[in-house]
Amino acid sequence: MLKSIVGWVDEGNPTLPTFLRFCWVALSLNPTYKFTSFLCVLCASVVRSKKYMHELGITQNIIAIVTENAKGKKVQRVLLEIGKLSAIMPESIKFCFDICAKDTILEGAILEILEIPGMAKCRQCGTTFGIDKPFGICECGSIKLDIIAGEELKIKEIEVEELCV
Repeated sequence: MLKSIVGWVDEGNPTLPTFLRFCWVALSLNPTYKFTSFLCVLCASVVRSKKYMHELGITQNIIAIVTENAKGKKVQRVLLEIGKLSAIMPESIKFCFDICAKDTILEGAILEILEIPGMAKCRQCGTTFGIDKPFGICECGSIKLDIIAGEELKIKEIEVEELCV
């Protein structure tokens, strides 16, 4: 883990917190210093937790959109479509959903995620085929592809509570 942090520091990552830079400098000056070692463990956990940052903002936007469309009614279920090529981790969205939904009309709502597989169409021969990454190669040898599915992020369904009068 420390080597990956070092690599990140060496690349001059502009989003890297100042304390992480301090941690590496202090550790390299005095590797036996216990406080510095503690800081490195702390920094490593911060770096590890950043995997949810992208999805946290997305989830907050999903909550806002659903809240706006529910018009004050309690939300029971939300169905999302997330493409496998979208760079969005469904398990991270699920993790963030419960946190973001707390104290809103979505609290307690069931989140269902439908993952859409990646599909591409070759510009040269017209073949349509599945892909795992946002790039690939067709059977004809061409790399000129148009992605036709797998980049989606859609709120497909919202189920709200109906009150009977």
